[in-house]
Amino acid sequence: MRELSGSKTMVPGDTLLARVADLPGVSLLAGTHPQTLPRSIAMTIIGHVRREFRLPRRVTAGHLKSNDDIALSLAVMWEDTAAAGRSSWTPDLQ
Repeated sequence: MRELSGSKTMVPGDTLLARVADLPGVSLLAGTHPQTLPRSIAMTIIGHVRREFRLPRRVTAGHLKSNDDIALSLAVMWEDTAAAGRSSWTPDLQ
């Protein structure tokens, strides 16, 4: 893996939501969400989306490519969760 700055801010257990672009000889992370989530929370989101779309335990790229609503649902739930976390981390300045 080759990256520029992610390893400076991520800690073990952080989970990243990203689109992967597969090209000959290289895979790129593209369209990453700016907020990582703890693994337990990310797995809860994934489990919810699996149930919502009746997906098998092992979700493949083919599943995601076959239905844009799956990726959209993941992104919306991720953002809602991250936003809720940000509001609880933000100091209340008055």
